Amino acid sequence: LLLALNRFIAKHSVPPVNGSIPDMTSSTQSYIQLQGIYKAKAEQDKGEMRGILDGIRKQYGEDIPTISDDELTSFCKNIFNLRLIKTRSYVEEYNFEYSSEEEKRDLLEDLASVAYDPYEVPEHTPLLWYIALRACDMFYDDQGHYPGADDRELALESDATTLQTYIETIVKTLNLDKIEFFQSTLLSTEDDKKLAFAKEMTRYQNAEVHNLASVIGGVASQEAVKLVTAQYVPMDGNYIYNGIASVAGVYKV
Repeated sequence: LLLALNRFIAKHSVPPVNGSIPDMTSSTQSYIQLQGIYKAKAEQDKGEMRGILDGIRKQYGEDIPTISDDELTSFCKNIFNLRLIKTRSYVEEYNFEYSSEEEKRDLLEDLASVAYDPYEVPEHTPLLWYIALRACDMFYDDQGHYPGADDRELALESDATTLQTYIETIVKTLNLDKIEFFQSTLLSTEDDKKLAFAKEMTRYQNAEVHNLASVIGGVASQEAVKLVTAQYVPMDGNYIYNGIASVAGVYKV
């Protein structure tokens, strides 16, 4: 279907008409006439797509699966809902690796844009907690345990201080360290905010709370249904849920 669409666009410079027209101010008669024109053009384009598909089968042989009329109709009707999703691997995300400078620039600009639309309480913005969670992973890689494993007071303070260095490293790696929003939250030096995220993550000690796990499980099952049924657009990035404020965000890093 995509190959046929590519050939159709190469020929006409536009995709097939899907047959629907938007609501508009018009007389009933004019609207019905315009609707008929769109439907006729949609049927014509669908017929041409069928011809292209038949040509593809002749070109590549009988191994090409047969596309039913219902499948073709559905494809043409939803032509403007098609999305190409190129996910990043865990390795690329974990090591902050990018396939090109353009990809790196686009992703980092998207992250920076979060600063211009924070949540009502800025500290609840999920991206901040994503960075804190990533810092915990870095802590584990270097220390062999998550922050807060030793609940003695001095050990907790030491873990929080060490964790803060990882938070600062990630913020700088993502080119967010010059942005006021991150300076006033993750990097704050104010007495009541200093090390706040690091201390909270140390206190939390990689706990898995059952009610939050059920929320995340529900979201994961919803995404699985999208993939199994091939309906709707799946998330492309990390889903971060803040259970304190019941807010969430999806970030591609």
